Amino acid sequence: NDTRLGMRADAMTGGGSDGAFSTYLQHALETELRNAGRLDTAADLRLSGTLTANRLDANGSSLGRASVGARFVLTREGRVVYDKVHRADHTWESSFLGALAIPAAMQGYAATVQKLTGRLFADPDFVEATR
Repeated sequence: NDTRLGMRADAMTGGGSDGAFSTYLQHALETELRNAGRLDTAADLRLSGTLTANRLDANGSSLGRASVGARFVLTREGRVVYDKVHRADHTWESSFLGALAIPAAMQGYAATVQKLTGRLFADPDFVEATR
């Protein structure tokens, strides 16, 4: 689901500017690259991705879980130099009380996306493809 994930009696909508989780992931990647001084819109490298998994479970009384996956494709001058699927899973302490569990789920989801971007940027094949 790219636009809505259920959380107890509530729902979390995609955090992107268009309400999509895939756009949220795109913004997370852009932020990480910008902060590292590696975002160059004029570069011959282009990173694209497709969300392959997007799950959030905030129904447990003691644990919350999220799973986010994406297929990342890096092209250089139109030629594919990297194509791999990554997935991140994350578990956090939750609560029976929705007032505590829902904010924890939002933070847990953000942490899951951060793990996913970290896996991509730490992948030796990705690092090599960017050289």
